[in-house]
Amino acid sequence: MRVLLVTSPRERCGIHEYGSMLTEAMRETHPDVELRAVGPDAGTAIDLVDSLAGTDAAFDLVHVNHQAALHSSWMVNHIVEIRGGFCPVVVTHHDTFESVQILIDRGYSFFIGVADHVVVHEPIEGLAAGGPWT
Repeated sequence: MRVLLVTSPRERCGIHEYGSMLTEAMRETHPDVELRAVGPDAGTAIDLVDSLAGTDAAFDLVHVNHQAALHSSWMVNHIVEIRGGFCPVVVTHHDTFESVQILIDRGYSFFIGVADHVVVHEPIEGLAAGGPWT
């Protein structure tokens, strides 16, 4: 399996640490999974996925490690574009708030219902249990 992790590979921040720990854990527990990390520049990731689509190097999964202040260039159309012809998309959504309404008011809810799975760090009022998020 080949996984593309869109994260903060060179930033000194919690998102970088999370991505690094995730990468290390995957390599230790699933050495058969090839994980490639790229920066949050939308063009870089989409161009990479696009250039490898249909080849032996195509990705089986894209995981977007998202935080709005660091990855503001990632919008819903990028997720739709990747899902539309390439592979499933998982988003770890680091901007969590108490309710879905706050997410909507701040413009952060676009991943929910678009990505195949959304990971959040704490319960969010309005997200029903059992949905495509954890």
